[in-house]
This record gives sequence, C-alpha cells and structure tokens, in this order.
Amino acid sequence: MTTSYWQRSALPATAEVVVVGGGLLGVACAYWLARQGARPVLVEAGELAAGATGRNSGMVVQATAESYPEAVRRLGGPAAKEVCADAGEGMRLVAQVVAEEEISCDHRETGHLQFALVADQHKEFVAALNEDGFDGRVLDRSEVADLVRTRLADDVCGGMLLPGALVHSVRLVRGLAEAAVRHGASLFPHCAVTSVGERGVETAQGSITADAVIVATNAWSGGLLPELRGLLRPVQGQMLATEPLPPICSSGMSAQITPNGEYWQQTPDGRVVLGGCRGAGAMDRMDALAGVPEDAVHEALLGVLPRLFPDIGPIRATDSWVGPMAFTADLVPVASRVRERVWAVGGFSGHGMPFGLSLGRMLASAVTSGSALSPTYAHERLAV
Repeated sequence: MTTSYWQRSALPATAEVVVVGGGLLGVACAYWLARQGARPVLVEAGELAAGATGRNSGMVVQATAESYPEAVRRLGGPAAKEVCADAGEGMRLVAQVVAEEEISCDHRETGHLQFALVADQHKEFVAALNEDGFDGRVLDRSEVADLVRTRLADDVCGGMLLPGALVHSVRLVRGLAEAAVRHGASLFPHCAVTSVGERGVETAQGSITADAVIVATNAWSGGLLPELRGLLRPVQGQMLATEPLPPICSSGMSAQITPNGEYWQQTPDGRVVLGGCRGAGAMDRMDALAGVPEDAVHEALLGVLPRLFPDIGPIRATDSWVGPMAFTADLVPVASRVRERVWAVGGFSGHGMPFGLSLGRMLASAVTSGSALSPTYAHERLAV
C-alpha cells in the first residue's frame, strides 16, 4: 500500500539523532540519548523487540560469547577483560534502570548455573575469571543438586555458578521504550528505513534529516551499511517454550550437550524457555533473514530436559520459534563509528542481553559528547 499524507506528515522532518532498530540495543541507545539531553527519534520496521531481543532466552549473564579462557587466548587479556567487564556493567544497569523506571519485566537476580558433564570442565574457566577479578565458582555435584529441584542425570558431575539475572525480554524493551519517551525520545514503529546517508535516513514514510544516526539492526545491519556487509554473519537460533512444569530451577541454566550449547530458564508461570541444538538442523547459517523452526532442532530441544532431569519425563512444547542472531568472526560485538555521522552496534554472537544497557550508554555518550569508543568494538578490526 502507498503511504498516506497522515503517515508521512507524522514523521519529523529533522532530528538530533535517529536510531534505527527497536530491539534492546536500539531502545537502550534512545533511552540514554534522551537521558543525556538529546531528543532522539527511533524508527523500527516492525514492532519493538520483533527480532533477536524478542526471541531469546531472557538471560542476562556476565560472560563472553565463548569461554573466558578462550576469549583471553583469542583476544588477549586486556580486551577479554574489557568485554567481560562491560557485560557485567550491562547486567548492573539492567537492575538499576528496571528499578528506577519501575519496569515490570519479571527481573530477578538469580545467578547462572552451567552444568558440567565431564570432570573439571569449568576449572580453567573459573580460574581465569577469578584471576581477572570476576566472580565465578566451581560447584561439585552435591552443590548443583542443592540448586535444582529435581533429580540430576548420573553424568552431571558438577557445575559453574556465574553472575546472572532473568527477565521477560519483550516487557523489558517495551518498558525501556516507555521510559525513553518520558525522557524526550520519539518512537515510530512500522517505519522501515530504506537507506542511511550522511545527513539522515530515508524511510518508507519520508526523509529525516539528522545530525547523527545510530544503526542498531543487528543481523540486518549489512543491508543498510555496506561497511558492515560480511562482517556480521546472520545465524538462525531456535527455541521452544514448554507447558507449565513443576519447579525445576530458579536460576538461568545451560549445558554443553551439543557443541553450540543449550540454555534455559523457568518463567514465573512454570514454563521452561529453552534454546540451542543448532547443529541438529540444516540452517546453522541463515542465507535469508526469514526462517521457520526446523523439526530436527525441535526434536533435539525436546530431549534436553529429560536428558539432564530424568524424573520429569517427556515434555510438551506449546511454542516454537526462530530468531536471527548476528555473529562476528572474533565473537566480540561491534559498537563503532562507521562514517563521520553514522554509528553502528550489533554482532553479539548470541549474547546480546548483558550488553544492551552498557554499549547503548557508550554509543549515546559518543554521539552527544564526542567521547571515544573502544577499539575493541571497532568494526575495522574485523576487516583485517
């Protein structure tokens, strides 16, 4: 359908800053920009949290996308420490902003339990964290059993406890968006951006001239910014939600049953939201950013909980969905100036929730005050 006069004239012709993308990162950028005195305009092609943020596990964990020792080896100690510290700061800011803005999103600080299926699986991991001043604790089988409300499989030999929190992802983003509007932001959902220029954006409803643009579309970023094309690799993640189950866990949990890992939380109404098992399907890499759940992955996910908790028996899923994640070659996000007046953020490699509030604040400060962004997150690092 064509755009009406009413739709076109509702869009502002100018803005200090345009934020493109209505997931956690885009809304967080708009929130901090508004808090810092700018009056940002956020445009989103669909609904808020329609992409990865609204399709994830709702877990906010202080962790790097790969094991911390691997991150140290790949990135070097200072960069790995910086990324982990920013994840921790983002987790702290979620708690702070949820409290300050009175956002109802089932936020609870629970810690995150990862199961060990082989002896000493997490010994090196926790030692590296502790050496750099981060919290983490190795648990034996009895300590894990104390945190779980059902019998463990015989080969669960222990675990690792990390700082972590749980949220309802969509309610968090919607609450943060409402707070951003209270502080002076304007939001325009169902307004697709077709191009990003040096002086603003073109949308399906008209042009917006802006002093600065932040592109926060994650897996879709390469379509708007050629500078990021090929640097953010889209990958399809798949999840399900079960019917309500008896209490199993109060914290976020994960296990390395398959190489890509599995992860879940139990919601306040008893459902378990669970993801992983990507390798069981045919679309580990997304050639198109529109997917449907794969039967093989769904069946593999159904086997995760009975595999670890034998007494719960077979489970039934009430919901199954996929979502587009964006991976980088070094598993570190991009938060970078890509042109003189254009910034971008994305590429969280399946671990975006702890970075939303921290990197969003960094970008807002870079745009409003000219503060430098860390080279650890520069997009140029991926092109060499």
